[in-house]
Amino acid sequence: MQRWQVEVSHWYLDMCFMQDRLPLRNRDYINNHTYFTKMAFNILSYVKNHCPKDRQQRTPSMESLQYACRDAETAIRFCMAYVTQDNRYFLEDERLYLLKILKRPEIKDDYVEPKPVIPESGIARLAMLGRKGIKARS
Repeated sequence: MQRWQVEVSHWYLDMCFMQDRLPLRNRDYINNHTYFTKMAFNILSYVKNHCPKDRQQRTPSMESLQYACRDAETAIRFCMAYVTQDNRYFLEDERLYLLKILKRPEIKDDYVEPKPVIPESGIARLAMLGRKGIKARS
């Protein structure tokens, strides 16, 4: 199982961050770039794993989270959530809902409007039923 987790993380690093496609020659730059790429991957993985799931039990994709990180404030919120292990930092970010990365939780309304009690006779019945309650005379 652990081997496949490593393979999946390498696939994400290659596909999402295009790590294998970078024409790098300087060894120090390669090491620093790899370090920051893995750090970004860990932060996005944390956010992805702690996002609420939608109706189809799906979490946001890594690509959509990367797109959201183009905004500096959202990226900082992701980092703060990762460092403090508190997902409220990104759950309160309105931009994630506007980009439809996060779905708002559905509010279940269990309240059912009670049916009005209509009196058997009298003026109150006529007032509640309106003209429909008056029988036509022939």
